[in-house]
Amino acid sequence: METIKLSAPVTVESEEYTELEMRRPKVKDHIWIKTSMEVRITPKRKGSSDIYDAMDREVAMFARLCDVDEAVIRELDEYDWEKCQGKYLSFKQTSPNSKETSEIE
Repeated sequence: METIKLSAPVTVESEEYTELEMRRPKVKDHIWIKTSMEVRITPKRKGSSDIYDAMDREVAMFARLCDVDEAVIRELDEYDWEKCQGKYLSFKQTSPNSKETSEIE
């Protein structure tokens, strides 16, 4: 687990979040996000922009990895959102047991 300290605390349903704990993603998380989003996108939205679909997937993935409701992620300040993105991407660049970079580049 990696701690992401929020520069702008978020309050959702009377609970304040000053930091998020994000775990490393697993293959099952990627499988879940693919199947989850297929179910969640309504026929009306299927023609929507890929940008929104990608953002929806990121929100869902970050909420899952941080074990919080998606509403918490949606309320993040843009700077804190970028911190989450950076942490998520860093998981793909380092091995789970060290700070060494991945052999696949």
